[in-house]
Amino acid sequence: MAYVLTSQKPEAGSEEKASPRPYPPTPTRSAPAQDESPGQWNLRPWIAKIEILVNRCTRLLQRPLPPKELILFTSQLSIMTATGTALISSLEALEAQTTHSRLRRALGEVIADIKSGQMLSTAMGRHLDVFPETIVSMMAIGESGGFLDQMLDRMSTILGKQAELRSTVRSAFTYPLVLALFCVLVVGFMMAFILPRFISIFEDMEAVLPLPTRVLLGSVDFLKYNWMFVLPAVVATAAGLIVLFSSTPGRRFLDRWILSIPVVGSFIRNVVVARLMRSVGEMLDAGVPLLEALQVSKPILGNVLFRDMIERVEGSIISGKTLSGPIGESGLVPPTVQQMLQTGESTGALAITMIKIADFYDARSKAQAKDLTTILEPTMIFVVGGIVGFVVISLLLPVFKMSSVMH
Repeated sequence: MAYVLTSQKPEAGSEEKASPRPYPPTPTRSAPAQDESPGQWNLRPWIAKIEILVNRCTRLLQRPLPPKELILFTSQLSIMTATGTALISSLEALEAQTTHSRLRRALGEVIADIKSGQMLSTAMGRHLDVFPETIVSMMAIGESGGFLDQMLDRMSTILGKQAELRSTVRSAFTYPLVLALFCVLVVGFMMAFILPRFISIFEDMEAVLPLPTRVLLGSVDFLKYNWMFVLPAVVATAAGLIVLFSSTPGRRFLDRWILSIPVVGSFIRNVVVARLMRSVGEMLDAGVPLLEALQVSKPILGNVLFRDMIERVEGSIISGKTLSGPIGESGLVPPTVQQMLQTGESTGALAITMIKIADFYDARSKAQAKDLTTILEPTMIFVVGGIVGFVVISLLLPVFKMSSVMH
């Protein structure tokens, strides 16, 4: 089955217009000044790299816009544009009613850019800390195709489903993380306030302390006298892991390891499949060409292995082959998904098929989240109880031993 790869070409005789870009073009490096000598240091490339690094770090540290704000923004803008309200009037109304300061400030600048003659997607692309790249790209597609209101409606649907999946994932891992934090706080309290009182008692004992007590005291003494080495080593290790897993090879290794974890890997796989099918299916149903829908959907997957799969799918479509072939060969999706996609391709109902697949895996992910919570709760209780129990036993064993000797 043949797919439309790009938007229709302009008719003969008409002027060819450049398609709007989702964000401003990357500035090119200017040629060095004439008065610069060949041996002089040129610091401008290094300054540009430092600025890019600072911008990335600022974006990472800045808290992202709440999903509910994006959902409310896209859904209300969709309704107003569908009813014929002018774009600037719609944006001004949204700016006046929003309570989020960063969104209000960004909307004010977007309105000013549109009044100066820029496209909506280009103006929004200047605020990627507020509007994700996926939303900006979908805006650009809707503008170029003349169906911005439909694209906004699909966008609100996609964002809503993503918020539900995010809530499902959060609910599955919140309780184990709370238990782990509780364990750290309890052990820290015992080390700081209870253990010092027992140490003075242990020092007066001439008998050999039990092995668990010696292990505990040895660990405390090691941290007490070597914290100036341990703390920098922990910080350096954490920073190294962050840098490693921020790179594409490191992230690919991490994603492959996560998918190989029993139960957890299956849950994450189903969540990503639901995201992919929902995003591509909704855009196809709105009239977006398949290749553009795949390109826009890549940033929301959150998994490098699935992004690699999408790149192979794009190559297959460009060469005139099918969508389902590379997806089945990747081994990342169940065989049933490949069979359903093949059916959708042969019957011309690929968009509806993808949406139904997304609905199925949404429901399955929610069920798996409950199962995962059921498994993790007793596991974390056992681990936390074991750590706290080891500390308590290590402190009480010498006391019991001393009392038995005295009697």
